[in-house]
Amino acid sequence: PYWNKHRSWEKQLFVVLSNCAIFRQFSSDDLYKFLHAMEIHLRYPDEFVVEEGEPGDSLFIILEGTLVFSTSQESVSTRTVGDIIDEHNVLWSSPRSYTMKAKDECVFAKLLRTDYINLCTRHNFYQRERRQQLLRNAKLLEMMSAENIAKIADVLKVRAYPANAKIITQGEAGHEFFIMTAGEAKVTRRTADDEQEHMRYKTGDLFGEVALLKDMPRAATVTAVTKV
Repeated sequence: PYWNKHRSWEKQLFVVLSNCAIFRQFSSDDLYKFLHAMEIHLRYPDEFVVEEGEPGDSLFIILEGTLVFSTSQESVSTRTVGDIIDEHNVLWSSPRSYTMKAKDECVFAKLLRTDYINLCTRHNFYQRERRQQLLRNAKLLEMMSAENIAKIADVLKVRAYPANAKIITQGEAGHEFFIMTAGEAKVTRRTADDEQEHMRYKTGDLFGEVALLKDMPRAATVTAVTKV
């Protein structure tokens, strides 16, 4: 699904989603897919958004105005611009524990649980296919069967490093190997009185496998040049 939105609303939504725990695993491009799937709704003063006890099948982000929460006709709290509401309901559906209505003219974005799950499923499928392709292109694994490539892809874990962060440190134990999915990193070796750069890794490169296979300390340091 795709819902057109004002540019200013898109910026608001991007900031809120970026800071929400259930979206932190996603890239900026992925966040925009969730953002574009969000419906935009308008409510006038005293109009209901949800009622206590009805199924919770979505989250909300307030773009303009204020929403009032109440239970048994008693006002409990208010939420305003930039607040995200009921994000847990896109993970598991549960009945609304309150009634929510507009205090003034209010505009909010709504993401349905079905759209969240659909986009998550597509994301996971794409990431798995991409990891398998990177593994297939690695010379070390070129003789490995498709079944074994798939098994390795399923146990890979995603890590992110900011620029200048050390990914591997010379001399430490080598218990894992890495595949660059994005960014660039440099390889440096330290001697008694010098440290020199020997090469760089880019998207698709596999590294760290020698120390892993031979059970030996890391022979070099790998440092992120850009975000990786």
